[in-house]
Amino acid sequence: MPITTGDTALRSSRMMLAESLSSFMKLDGRRKIVITTLSVVLPTLYLATIDYSFLWRYAGWTNQVTAAVMLWTATMYLLKKNKFHWICGVPALFMTSVVSTYIFYAPEGFQMDYQLSMIIGSVITLFIAGWYVYQIVKHRQMGKNASLKAA
Repeated sequence: MPITTGDTALRSSRMMLAESLSSFMKLDGRRKIVITTLSVVLPTLYLATIDYSFLWRYAGWTNQVTAAVMLWTATMYLLKKNKFHWICGVPALFMTSVVSTYIFYAPEGFQMDYQLSMIIGSVITLFIAGWYVYQIVKHRQMGKNASLKAA
């Protein structure tokens, strides 16, 4: 998996660099390939020397953060459309708790004490839960006000 991901990243960076350079310089095919390949080789050689297990833990954490953000986005969408928002809201709260606690405790994060990480993660989760309840109350009041104006 890391080899194919690294290969894909290398090809993508070379193509992005080629496209960026083509807007500034007029190069033919061969020159563009040589310049973009050489400018990507040095960072690639450096990246070949680092320990990727550390990088994969960050990738895993950011993947979970992305899932939490998507769950919150879906929750707010469902809330605004007056649909059953709890189906996404409860997992979003759980994911918020997990990712916020993990980053404070993990070796690639802030490396804090376990108990302190749990407290900070709980405080963040409680703050977000309070915001969520506030959003629910606000949308219910807006719904009541809209129905009173319609009547």
